[in-house]
Amino acid sequence: MAIFRGIGGAGDSTTDATVTEVTQQATNAAASATAAATSAAEALASKNATLDFGNTLTVSATDLAEGASATVTYVSGDPSFTFGIPAGATGATGATGATGATGATGATGATGPQGETGAAGADGVDGTDGLGFTGGSYNASTGVVTFTSDDGLGFVTGDLRGADGTGSGTVLSVAATVPTGLTVSGSPITSSGTLAFAYDTGYAIPTTASQTNWDTAYGWGDHSTAGYLTSFTETNDLSTAVTWANVPDANITQSSVTQHQAALSITESQISDFGTYATSAELTSATANSGNWDTAYSWGDHSVAGYGTTDEALALAIALG
Repeated sequence: MAIFRGIGGAGDSTTDATVTEVTQQATNAAASATAAATSAAEALASKNATLDFGNTLTVSATDLAEGASATVTYVSGDPSFTFGIPAGATGATGATGATGATGATGATGATGPQGETGAAGADGVDGTDGLGFTGGSYNASTGVVTFTSDDGLGFVTGDLRGADGTGSGTVLSVAATVPTGLTVSGSPITSSGTLAFAYDTGYAIPTTASQTNWDTAYGWGDHSTAGYLTSFTETNDLSTAVTWANVPDANITQSSVTQHQAALSITESQISDFGTYATSAELTSATANSGNWDTAYSWGDHSVAGYGTTDEALALAIALG
């Protein structure tokens, strides 16, 4: 007979399953479905489970070459994790920092003592005698006066005797020239007048005393070869020890001290004559109790309140038996 074998119609008796077989297959399918559901639930629970290694988990790391891929190895039997960490690439060189501000110029050092006076040098060679008038003469027979000079100032007058030859004649013209450094005015004189000589700009005739001083200074020698100090640069930036007793007070100004005021500090160990002073804890306590002190002060002077003294209390106790 025909047996149902599922959707698709009836089959012949040689290939169709019996009712018993169909029932068994349905039972097997239901069991497989139950097993699959159980397996799925266990897989989900395993996914969401938290592993508790207690104090037995070992974690270590190994260095890998730069550019390698990071690795992680888990051994469940230990249990342990090993992380392979590649070396990082070398970072770029940072930018050069800005140049710091130039420090303040140090104070000028004290002037050194005056060196000893050198030995007097040899006297210089005498200078050439100056030019000028060298003499004069009068010719009584002609009445002519002749002035001689080695600088071009010499001249000859006319007949100074006059018409009668007695010396009462008239000078018709007198002129004068002067060397470099002098000036002359009023020249020539044709009837009457005065020849005035003066120094030209920038010239002067030295005195004997001045010339003596010049000779003395020359005798001191050539100071350009004495090796005197011509410049000085302060190099003491106080980075080395300084003996302050050797520094003049005038060189330590108030500003040179106060400019470092923020960096100054004084500790208790540096104070030797401060006496007894309040500690920070005592000052804190005093601040907390200051309100009570003000309240007590407002109660007035108890010394004038007329309270009984100890002696008076004793006498009263004796009297009362």
